[in-house]
Parts: sequence; C-alpha cells; structure tokens
Amino acid sequence: NVLLVDGYPRWEFRYLRNLFYGRDKSVHLQYVLLNPDPIAGQKPLPPVHASASRKFGDAEATRLPENEDEWRLFDVIILGDIPPASIDSKTWKIISKSVEERGALLITVAGQRYMPHAFKNPDFLNLSPSTRDSKNTAKTESEAPMPAYHLDLTNAGRSHPLTQLSSSRAENARLWENMPELHWRSISTQIKEGAEVLAYARPVGGNPIASMDQNNTLSVNPAEVEKALQALANRKQFEQDNALIISQQYALGKVVQLNFDRTWRLRYGVGDTYHHRFWGQVLRWGTGENLRSGTEFVRLGTDHLSYTPSDPIKIVTKLLDAKRRPITNAVIYAKLNNEEGETLHRQILSYRTGSNGMYESTLAALPKPGKYTIELESDQIDQTLKNDPDAGLSKIETELLVVSTRNPVELAELTSDSDFLTHASQMSNGALASITEASSLIPFFGAPKETLTERRNITLWDKWPLLVTFLGLFTSEWIFRRRAGLP
Repeated sequence: NVLLVDGYPRWEFRYLRNLFYGRDKSVHLQYVLLNPDPIAGQKPLPPVHASASRKFGDAEATRLPENEDEWRLFDVIILGDIPPASIDSKTWKIISKSVEERGALLITVAGQRYMPHAFKNPDFLNLSPSTRDSKNTAKTESEAPMPAYHLDLTNAGRSHPLTQLSSSRAENARLWENMPELHWRSISTQIKEGAEVLAYARPVGGNPIASMDQNNTLSVNPAEVEKALQALANRKQFEQDNALIISQQYALGKVVQLNFDRTWRLRYGVGDTYHHRFWGQVLRWGTGENLRSGTEFVRLGTDHLSYTPSDPIKIVTKLLDAKRRPITNAVIYAKLNNEEGETLHRQILSYRTGSNGMYESTLAALPKPGKYTIELESDQIDQTLKNDPDAGLSKIETELLVVSTRNPVELAELTSDSDFLTHASQMSNGALASITEASSLIPFFGAPKETLTERRNITLWDKWPLLVTFLGLFTSEWIFRRRAGLP
C-alpha cells in the first residue's frame, strides 16, 4: 500500500504515479495532488480521502487519509514538494508513529518550493536523516549550488540494496555514471549519526576522489601523494556536504531522503527499465520481508531462498481482510513438508504487535539438504481464499532449498573495485588506466635502456593471403589473354 503526495504535477510526480499505477501491479497506489493544473470547463473532483481500503485501480484522491487508522494502513508514504501547512502537527505525529511503531517507509523527495527546507515541525525534523541550516530560505533553495553535476555512489551505496541496478558492481557503477547530468539539488548541512549517504553530487568534470578548496570546487594533482592522501581524507566530508540519497533506520521503520527530484532521468535512452528497478528496490528494502507467495490479501515468505543445515528459517505471513485492514487475531500454523509431501513439522505463528497484519515464527535448522515447502494452515486464510475466487488458489505455500554448503569462493564477486585501485595507485605515486588505455602507462616506466632491431624475411609462399593474391593475378592474366586470342 503506497501513498504518494505532491503539491504540483512536476515530472517526478508524474513518472512515479504512472509507474506505480500503470506498470507495477504489486503496488496498491493512492495519490493526492494538492494543486493540480486546472482545466477550463472541467468540474472539480469531489472530496475523496486516500485510503488503502479503496478498490484496486481507484488511485486518485483529493484529500489526505482521514484518520490515524487510515494512515497506518500504508506501508510506504512518499511526500513530495508540498506546503508545510498541508500537514498539521497531529498528522506528523501519526506519520512518525507509523514509521516508528508499525515499520512504515517514509520517502521525502526534495523540491524547490518547500521540501525539505520549509518544514520546521519537530516530528519531521526527528524523522529526517539530515539537518539543515535554519537560515536557508525558499529563495536560496531555488538556486542551484553548482552549475551541473553527476550522481556518484559512495562506498556504502555501491553495496546497498537500495541502489543496486545490476548484480555486478562494475555494471551498477556504470549505470549510475551514465545517468544524464543534473542541475538542481537541495543541500543538507549535516548527516545524522546512523544515517548513510548512498549517493552524492560530483560537479561535471570533477574527480570523485579529490580535495575541496574554498570555492567549493574540486582540485587534485595525482603526482603529489600528500595531496592525494588529503583528498581521500576529505572525501567522506565532501560526500556528506553534497549528499543526494540518504537512508536511515528509524526504530522499526526506515526513512529515505532524496535531495534531488530527477530520478526519472534514469529513463534516459532505456525507457523505464532502471527507473522501475530503482523504485522497486526502494520499496522492497523499505517494507522489509520479501513475501513472495500468495494473493492480494494473504502473503507468505521466508527470509532466504536457500539455507545451510545450520541456518534457522524465519517465516513471515501478512493477512488482510477484504478492505485491506490487518487481521490481528488469526490462528495460523506453518507446516513444513518435504519433497514427498510428508509433513515434518507444524508450528504456530505469532502476531507481530503493532504491525500491519504480520505473523512470524522461526523454524529450527534442517539437517538434511533438499527441497522443502512451507504451507499455511488457518481457518481465516481458507475463508479469505474462498472469498477471493480471482486468486485461483486453494492454499498458500512457498518453497525453499537446503544446501550442504554456500557458494564456493570461485563464484564470489570478481569485478574490479575502481575506488580501491585508484587509492592504491595514488598511494604508490602511480596511475590507473583501463586496458584500452594501457599505452598511457608507458611513461611511468622511464626511458628505455636499449633498442633492439630485428630483421625478418617473409617469403611469398609462407603467407596464404599473398599466395592467393598471386594465383588470382596469374589466373586473371591467363583468362584475359585467352579471350583476346593471344598465345
């Protein structure tokens, strides 16, 4: 259940609405545009409060959720460039409790008008993973802090699930680097303890590993080792000063702050492939467990797909009623079946207090490798499936695999780490180059000590191309002479 709120129909809002409403069928979207563009002659929409209980497909609303119970039904809350007055103090406390106690994901997308610099509410400031200079005004926020910049991943961002556009680290870094240059961003003054900067702004033409001078520009001389070391020491501070994507665990929930409003530029030249993947990663990371099996109202999953004989198995189930409200008093059992369908174990699931219909339990490790099935057994689930004939399921189950060992070291990540290699080359007063630029490294080896001259004799018959050419010319001459009547 995703709630998307924005003040104006800017591009970021439009692409997110189209993505979650039309393309991603795993999302039940409710969106509220506080100041839509008026159309001459069109009657205003009637007041409709956003609610996760509305029918799938009825996504457009004109009012925020009506009460606390409605707010708590949303797993993800995305707040765009909205006026501070649109959310009062009482509502901010509800949002804070949804994140802190129920484990919801809050995403703020920066805008030039209000978000986040115009918000002074204490609950919002507590939720935000960064602080800001109180002297900042809307006027200064409308001005770009640098002419243009590229989005670069930090060391944390290269391995964080939120920013994984590819399973290959090298390919993932390349995809982010190929994102078109951007021109505006919001500025965070300080990153809170426990928050992570996953991406930062690098000025166009700047070196990602460099020192910062007083003019907020980048400069580095690779030949000076001391300066390179200073650049590495300043890198973390530079990333924080120019943070673009910041994440933070907040009690049971999570918060993501985007200091720019151009994620739709990930579509450049490739359609919605990476834009969809990024936001899908954000939602999966922020909403917790991957409940991969089930229906719209009953979901089931385990914390992993494969286990070793020493790994316990965590089972998580989500149960909602017909109006998508959490069912908190169900009696649910999980049956562990082997490949032959025999039930090896039966265990009751416990309701996770304050959650949105989540039940969980942990099974002991399975000593015997093989394929297993987790099947749910519950009168409430049977009734839910009976009332949902479109699901086409008579039971809810999911599979898992127990293996003798994990993947061998030969299957580990083998892609190069450009940051480490750059660091190593600068520490040794060397240089780093790709294989296509290997010739640029020749001057680092100094002048040659001696020159060797070697003479090679190539006979005509030692090379097939020359031989074929010779025979072709000889044959052509013979054909022309015959046609001309010459001897």
